[in-house]
Amino acid sequence: MALEFWKLTKGFDISVKPNFPFISIKGKEAHKAAQTDLFDNQATYYLSWVLIPLSIVYAGYSLMYESYKSWYSFVVGTLAGFIYTTGFLMMTP
Repeated sequence: MALEFWKLTKGFDISVKPNFPFISIKGKEAHKAAQTDLFDNQATYYLSWVLIPLSIVYAGYSLMYESYKSWYSFVVGTLAGFIYTTGFLMMTP
């Protein structure tokens, strides 16, 4: 617990007040305005330029070389792949 509390103090200003609510938690400005946001946005931008075309190419490949029971199963599988790709993009930073 001590380690987790220490981590909280690195990102937030935690102070004790005499009235309710007894604990005040505010985000540190240096933590909010970090330059890592710029790098995160750049990484997401460049990965999207690579992964989205790859997803489209894979959809075409799977349509040509894999067998499906119906168009519905192909569409559901393809859309699931796109959702997984965009989820990966959003969780990259």
